Parts: sequence; structure tokens; C-alpha cells
Amino acid sequence: MSFITSQVTHGGIVMTADRYSVVRIFNPEKTHIQREISTGHIYQKLYVTKNNIGISCSGVAEINNVTIERYIYDFIWELDTEKYPTPYDVAKYLLKYFRELNPKLETDFHIGGYDFTDPKKPKPCLYYLVIDENTMNKVNKDNMYSGATFSSPSDFTEKIMHKVGSHYGKFTLRDAIEFAKFAAYATKDIMRFCGSNEAMSRELDMIVIRPDGVEWSEW
Repeated sequence: MSFITSQVTHGGIVMTADRYSVVRIFNPEKTHIQREISTGHIYQKLYVTKNNIGISCSGVAEINNVTIERYIYDFIWELDTEKYPTPYDVAKYLLKYFRELNPKLETDFHIGGYDFTDPKKPKPCLYYLVIDENTMNKVNKDNMYSGATFSSPSDFTEKIMHKVGSHYGKFTLRDAIEFAKFAAYATKDIMRFCGSNEAMSRELDMIVIRPDGVEWSEW
């Protein structure tokens, strides 16, 4: 499992992801798990396409005994940004891409970025994809600059997000950044006290997407 959050504000899109993962290696006949390999706190779950669209993932971390990171990079490197210029286009294509690899893949994706169809008024877009359910939902409503979604190894995160949910429309970009940190550390700490400390890393990656580009940070 993974911890990822994504938020839309008027000032930009904030996406975060932790780095912890366990890779399950199956036997050649794929009938049972041979072993589990903890990749510790070094696993990448947050990516950016060549047209500044963010991708984060949560859930099953491998396909055919190969880490999903490799498939995501293949997707990004081969992405035709002229054919798939908008977050909607990228999200729809990514859903198709992973469904063809494994339609039963229990992995969720967040896709966030700006739609420049009207270059004078770029629109922020955030999508939530569930591969095995073949679903793709828009998180922020059309013409709205607020919205948030998450995937987490703890139901405690849902309580945090729902508690704050009605206030997303008032969030500044700085609010969203600080809230992302708070939600991550609060979830990490409650899991620690409940005995599930190794299900989420302390280290986190973040991207802030604005119409003029992407900024990376980590803590």
C-alpha cells in the first residue's frame, strides 16, 4: 500500500507520495508468492510527464515480477504529448495502458495538471483512476479550483480529509502544501502508535504544478 494525496487550489496543484513499498515475487507458475522484498524508503511513486502532468500511484507495486516504476517510465518516455496534451487525455491513455498490461491490477493513480485548450485560461484538472475497476473520475468539478483525493494504508487519513473537505475551496496554495504535510505525518504517527509503522515511510516527495511549470521538493 502507499500514501498519496493530491489537491487542487486556485494557485496550483499539490501532489505528494511516500516512498515505502513491498514487492511481491511470485513463483514461475504464478500460483503463490515466493517471497516479499521490502524496498524500504527508496521507492518512487510520483512522476511528471514531459508536458508537466503529474502522476502518482498507490497499491500493487509490480507487474510480472517487474516494478511498476519501469512501466510508468516507459509510459512517460513514449508519451506523444501532441496526441495526449491534456490531463484528461493522459489519464484516459494511462488507464488503457495499464488495463492492457493487467486488467486485474490493484493499483490507483492520481493524474494532475493543466488543460491549455484555452491558453488564456488554463484549467487545473485532477483525476483518480482505479485500474482493476476500470474507473476514471474527475476530482475537481469543471471550472472549480478546489478538490482533493488520497490513497492511504490507514482509514485515519479519510477522517482527516473529510474533516477538512468543506474548506478546500478556501485553501491557498500554501495551505494545501502545509495540509499535505500534516495529513502525511498525522497518518504516519497514528500508524506508529497502532503498531503499523512500516506501512508508510517518513520520507515524502511533493510536486507543485502551476501553469508555468513544476517544482519538486522532498522532506
